[in-house]
Amino acid sequence: MKEKIFIRTFGCSLNQSDSEQMAGLLTKAGFTITQKIEDADLIIFNSCTVKSPAENALFKELKRWKDKHLVIAGCIPQTDKNKLKEYSLIGTKNFHQITEVVQETLKGNIIQLLTLRGNPELTLPHIRKNKNIGIIPISRGCLGSCTFCKTKAARGNLYSYHPQEIVSLAKEYLADGVNELWLTSQDCGCYGFDIKTDLAELLKRLTKNAQYCAKYRAFAVREPRTISILETEHQPKDYCDEKIVYLGIIMFYLLNFLSKKQWAAACQKSRISEHVKKLLFLEHYQESWILEAPKNF
Repeated sequence: MKEKIFIRTFGCSLNQSDSEQMAGLLTKAGFTITQKIEDADLIIFNSCTVKSPAENALFKELKRWKDKHLVIAGCIPQTDKNKLKEYSLIGTKNFHQITEVVQETLKGNIIQLLTLRGNPELTLPHIRKNKNIGIIPISRGCLGSCTFCKTKAARGNLYSYHPQEIVSLAKEYLADGVNELWLTSQDCGCYGFDIKTDLAELLKRLTKNAQYCAKYRAFAVREPRTISILETEHQPKDYCDEKIVYLGIIMFYLLNFLSKKQWAAACQKSRISEHVKKLLFLEHYQESWILEAPKNF
């Protein structure tokens, strides 16, 4: 009988996506993913370094389950490996090698893979935690250099996936019965800047000739042009007879490329409703980047 693996995820939906892909790879290798941590032969903690509570929670869990085989993945080992010398570690760009790390750890060996080269493919096997939600990483890393942020050190520079790869994965999820798509990254707002496209163009491709209805539930973008596209070009007229797919645009670091004054001026030139403008002005510099659209939107 193959060993049982439990995966606990801290932090953002990008981490959730990484965990789903690790689960897919391990299942393909013959391991069993268990939902009961007590039954696990090995525990993977996919860590988050954005805030102290998430980091503190990780170290609390390490103490609690010290008698288990443990693997630590994600941002903390990538940025603070010296705190975790006695554990097997796998970094944000290495999780496609999770099977190797798990196999060696179960043998009692410590293995640490923490390079920042390359990027995992979107086509890796995955097991969705929620059958109704398909999480799609649209990019990794960012363009910022914020001195207060450790995630840049953990995720590296911006790498955007090609729109066709994203559209293909979206179609796969839809065919598998999901009714909610999450487009996620470290910074959705700068998607495509490295491959001469942007988030607005990606959304056009996702909704062009689609066999489903797109209802935009959340906003977390700093570019008024994108908000304008969401409001005008793809506003569905009738939800009743079509499948509703939520495109959740989730951003974890809203870098201040625009000052408040610049943002206000850009919004005035853009075709954005007063309701959304109000939300943007109120929430642009807040900690939670998901802005709910009006119920009748």
